[in-house]
Amino acid sequence: MTEAGKISEVDEEERRLCCSPWLDTRGKKEKRPTQNNRASNGGKGEKRRSQENMECCLPIFTVVPPSLATPKQFCTFQQACQAEGFPPPAITWRRLGTSTPAGKTVSNNASLTIKNISPGDSGSYECVATNSLGTRKVSMNVAVQKEVNKVDPVCWRSRSKSPSTSWSHSSSSGRIDAIDFQTSSDVTLLGYRLWGVYSGSTTFQVTIRLYRGSSLIAEKTGSYHTTSSVKTFEVRFSSGISLRAGVLYTATSKLTTSGSNTHAHQDGMSSSSCSGITVTFMKSSRDTNASDVSRGQIPALIFRSSHC
Repeated sequence: MTEAGKISEVDEEERRLCCSPWLDTRGKKEKRPTQNNRASNGGKGEKRRSQENMECCLPIFTVVPPSLATPKQFCTFQQACQAEGFPPPAITWRRLGTSTPAGKTVSNNASLTIKNISPGDSGSYECVATNSLGTRKVSMNVAVQKEVNKVDPVCWRSRSKSPSTSWSHSSSSGRIDAIDFQTSSDVTLLGYRLWGVYSGSTTFQVTIRLYRGSSLIAEKTGSYHTTSSVKTFEVRFSSGISLRAGVLYTATSKLTTSGSNTHAHQDGMSSSSCSGITVTFMKSSRDTNASDVSRGQIPALIFRSSHC
């Protein structure tokens, strides 16, 4: 191979020999004989090959991973690997010296995907193509670039980013503020920005959740001290959550207080452009506290783009 994804002249000739139509004894094209009909017809009509030429049917890489990949931390890293051969080869990925990153690695259709990639996922990965004649491998070194002092994008649904009213919450069990949303590109959701106490200072018991349909994807509970002068505070999940473009999700928050109200906005937008990504907001059936597109709690989402 020469450059990643390209085939050398030698490999191209090998590929032509392996994958071109077979010729019968009269020079006419016919389908490549299968293992069964080779045995039944004694190999008649087949262009015979010597034992030395059998290598041409070993797997031949047609899409080759680069020798070095340098994805950015937190993104979703994807790399294709394809091969041809006869019989058609099976393609798998493996990480040399250890297992692939647990819980965030997908390998299908000859493509390797690592979600929310981190420096700990750096290392040597190998694409392996195997058929009945043998195995071929190609290696790729992954060096994840660590983000330093990166400010996470905050996607506001409040146009002015300022509160304009107070918002009540149950002092016992708490009511749920919720908003549905979807993004135009894959992102890694980190948490929500919530409106803080309306007057004075207090400590809220907060639970945030993320749903996809009826499925609970993530949850975080904790105590957060707020003052009226700060206006908002952040609540982050324990780890980033990979969201798919165009999929509908629901963000919820529940604040249990000692009777204190929070700030709230009344200038909500149905869509917002944030770092080149459009986020669309919709009223949620999970809401029990009157939040909707135009008003309420959860004024902003905190996320990173998943693109490398």
